[in-house]
Amino acid sequence: MPFVWKIVWKTPVVAVALLVGMFGASQAGWSGAEAIVNYPFSGALEDFITGIIFTVSAAMAVGPVVLVYKIAKPALVLMVPILLYVAHVPGAWNGVASDFDQPAFRQ
Repeated sequence: MPFVWKIVWKTPVVAVALLVGMFGASQAGWSGAEAIVNYPFSGALEDFITGIIFTVSAAMAVGPVVLVYKIAKPALVLMVPILLYVAHVPGAWNGVASDFDQPAFRQ
């Protein structure tokens, strides 16, 4: 019975951690790519704000990984590649493809 109880409470925790990590990874990919691509065109304040957004979203991606590492290490085999994919494809690639919502200085 203890083994079943572990599966019952860990499964939703890992699922929610994966969702939160995916949101954070997507935003971290977007903000990181924006900081790299727009570095020559943006000012210090915009770089600072993008850096803060990147830091918070990266923490949102790393925090769930640490939680899952503590309670369910085998789940990391699936979670880490999913988070890397979400950071690169929906995050960074969609940001580059959409030109980061058409900043005013490039019009």
